[in-house]
Amino acid sequence: MALGRKPIEIVEEGKHQLLVKAEHWDRKYLKEVAKVQNGYAFSSSFFSKDEGMPLIRIRDIDNTTTVDRYKGNYSEEFIVHKGNILIGMDGDFKASYWKGPDALLNQRVCRILPDSEAINERFLFYCLQPFLDAIHAETSSVTVKHLSSRTIEEIPLPYPTLDEQQEIVAKIEELLSELDKGKEQLETARQQLKVYRQAVLKWAFEGKLTNPDVKESELLEGWRLVKIGDICKSIVPNRDKPKSFTGEIKWVTTPNLSEHSIKIDYTTIKLGLSDSEIKEYNARVIPTGSVIMTCVGTFGISAVVEKPIVINQQLHAFLTNDLVDSNFLAYCIQLNKYYFEKKSTSTTIQYLNKENCNSMPFPLCTIEEQRKIVQEVESRLSVCDKVEETITQSLQQAETLCQSILKKAFEGKLVAYKEVLNTVTEEQEAKIIPLVPEEEFPMKIAGITATDLHAGILALVIDTHEKHPEHLPKLNHVKDEKIAHQVENFLGISLGRQPVKDAAGPDDFNHLKKVEHRATKAGWFQIKKLPIGHTYTSLRGMKNIIAKTQQFLTEQQFKEVNALIETFLKFDMEQAEVIATLFAGWNNLLLASKNPTDDEIVYESRENWSERKLNINREKFYKALTWMRSHNFIPQGKGSMVLKTASQEKKTLKKKK
Repeated sequence: MALGRKPIEIVEEGKHQLLVKAEHWDRKYLKEVAKVQNGYAFSSSFFSKDEGMPLIRIRDIDNTTTVDRYKGNYSEEFIVHKGNILIGMDGDFKASYWKGPDALLNQRVCRILPDSEAINERFLFYCLQPFLDAIHAETSSVTVKHLSSRTIEEIPLPYPTLDEQQEIVAKIEELLSELDKGKEQLETARQQLKVYRQAVLKWAFEGKLTNPDVKESELLEGWRLVKIGDICKSIVPNRDKPKSFTGEIKWVTTPNLSEHSIKIDYTTIKLGLSDSEIKEYNARVIPTGSVIMTCVGTFGISAVVEKPIVINQQLHAFLTNDLVDSNFLAYCIQLNKYYFEKKSTSTTIQYLNKENCNSMPFPLCTIEEQRKIVQEVESRLSVCDKVEETITQSLQQAETLCQSILKKAFEGKLVAYKEVLNTVTEEQEAKIIPLVPEEEFPMKIAGITATDLHAGILALVIDTHEKHPEHLPKLNHVKDEKIAHQVENFLGISLGRQPVKDAAGPDDFNHLKKVEHRATKAGWFQIKKLPIGHTYTSLRGMKNIIAKTQQFLTEQQFKEVNALIETFLKFDMEQAEVIATLFAGWNNLLLASKNPTDDEIVYESRENWSERKLNINREKFYKALTWMRSHNFIPQGKGSMVLKTASQEKKTLKKKK
């Protein structure tokens, strides 16, 4: 349903604190200071995953990429540019700046086009979300809530003078920038916890928690790898939903399970069945000690049944026995999230059938060993739970402080910067800083080998080029090695490389050969010889290593990697080489505690690199430096220096003599 009254009426009620304004300010309706452009109903028959223009749907507005593309004809008026303000008009009503490349504006997403002479765009953006939240709260709905463009046009914005708007925006951003740094640290810590949880489970089911000397991929003596369906019976629930719920036997569905726990919170379950309803529904009661898992949409979520329940068709149940400890099985299911994603089939939503669920590989060991492993897992995960709780509390406090800053801004009473900054700093010192220890740079990613992660990065590079065939001729292993160097030294993600001053830039071709060999053997991608140099072509299994890479990187890391690849997409080999070499040379000088001039950076990256670099016009290095600064592509003096090999040093010394 849509809103049944006007936004000005919501403001006049005074229930929503962030809709206030200073007494001396006016209000203006949004339509007086900006245009609301509705998206176009593009025909789904022209939707594609690989071809055409990116198509922005509601799920995409806060991302840098889109799930779907559109390969039909379109009008230029519906092209969205980076930095445009978008609003999702179904569900949560979220405003966001578009962060991706040019894309098409699909229906149920609208764009706000401010009149720069009437309102400051940033001020408008800060005003929008509180109004959208209030409208969402006041919109009644049985299913999905809907927002109309007319309602958006009728938002009564607070309206100080343009000079005051600019001053308020500057003050807000000054304060929020400090707060955002702390929130970013907390979110990074939360993502690292997810990776650590998966690493703990991986070590557990490799036997490493109880047998620290076990080698990589080695199955311990006395262990057997079996299909869980071969040693456990399972229950597939009835597809029909009961018409009534009047009993005490809990009706459990996916939302009742937790991603980070194997326990069911029975206090949150409102529905239950009686014996007669179970009989009428022809339901199977899941007995105590069983293990249930998700099999539709989201995978790898499991729980141990502590009292008899009935489940819906989105869950699958295993009946444990003397061979299988319930907790051990539940954790094994969590570890196999990636396995289930590969096994799933999809029409509109991914799902697992009985055969898929029962095919999960299960490391069968003695029941005593299983229980010992469970103890080791839970002792480690309990620490994660405590840290997670502290992170959540800190984020809640940061959000409260953010709301306080905005409220004072809209009241025209924003306190002096120093006073609020002290509050922010105290919050960070008390809650944020102790949680996030300094990490090594580049940071090793738990749960995946450096070789596989490097292959995953290359797979993303290949995939991006193949989706943009006009840039495919620029794909080669020299360029890919430059992207890998930036992943390590700009994004701080370790790929296990030890680069040297190679003729083509900072390279570790010995490591690259291992990665290429691994990728070919695994069926991810293969190397192809060209008249000059080498390129890559995808194999059928490439999507698997991409999915694995996404699993072990944090969401932010995965976005940053894709953004980096998009940046390098249009570069030819020489352009990529110049930028990566400048980055490495500049970083060398910073690591040597120097504050280098442009001439010094260029000398280190050209004359002091290799003879081959002298074939590249010096002016190109200066132009590339300008580009790097304008795109914030600047080294921080972290990591290790890229040096010449011993043989290179000997050649240099001979020439000097």
